[in-house]
Order: sequence, then structure tokens, then C-alpha cells
Amino acid sequence: IIFSNWERVTESLKSELSEYNPAYITGSVEMKEREKQVEKFYEDDSCKLIIGTIGAMGTGLNLVAGNYVIFMDKAWSPKENEQAEDRAHRIGTEKKVNVISLVVKDSVDERIEEILDEKQEIIDKVVEGKIQKKSRKELLRKLLDIEES
Repeated sequence: IIFSNWERVTESLKSELSEYNPAYITGSVEMKEREKQVEKFYEDDSCKLIIGTIGAMGTGLNLVAGNYVIFMDKAWSPKENEQAEDRAHRIGTEKKVNVISLVVKDSVDERIEEILDEKQEIIDKVVEGKIQKKSRKELLRKLLDIEES
């Protein structure tokens, strides 16, 4: 299962990986066709992978046939990425699921990963009730990458 936040990336991947007969789902794919693409992923032996955008494939699909989830890039929300990953972690999953995030060193994607980690840290602290009033400002500054003056 290959995810990207960007339709142009998924189009390129679909073209480059055509020898694997990928199923393909993005926001521009009609709902009936999406169902056909999921069916293809499950039932067509020549279909070795499914490619799509996080927005279109990230929720509501059961993709337990895949045991690799690859993120070409990430959505801005940790929850969206978690939901996308969970497409392979459903009732009926029998295999170990391997999750791979491709991040180029010293790139915008590396910074996005840092921001996502920081957002998740904030979410965890809020959910656990461990966020202190004084640390809210500090976390917000860190999240927005604002230097203290």
C-alpha cells in the first residue's frame, strides 16, 4: 500500500510501477471505481500493490491484503497518517504489517516529520492530562518554530 498526500506523486508512481498492475485510488476516482480498485487489489493476482492519496484511501477502506504500508510523504495531521496506516491493521490482519516512511535528509519532508512528532507529543500530553499551563506556550513556540526573544 503506497500513500502520498499529493495526487501528482501517485500518478507518477502509478506510471513508474505499471508492471505491478497497481490498483489506484485518489480523490478524482469515482466511488464505484474505488470499489473496483479495492476488489482488484484483493482478487487480481497480477495486482501487486495499491497506490493512492491519504485523503482518498486514508479512511473507510479495509486493505488487510497488504503487509507493507509506504508513505512517500505525510499529511499534516498525525491522526490522518495513523488512519491511513490503520488500513492494513484491521480485523482479519494475519500478517505483520511493516510501515515505511520515506524521508530525505535535510528536506522539507524531514521538517514535516519533526512537526508531526511534536504535534503527536502535544496530543499525547493533552490526552493524558500532563500538559502544564506554562508548557503550552513553549510547545506552541516549538511547533511553530518561533525563537524566544
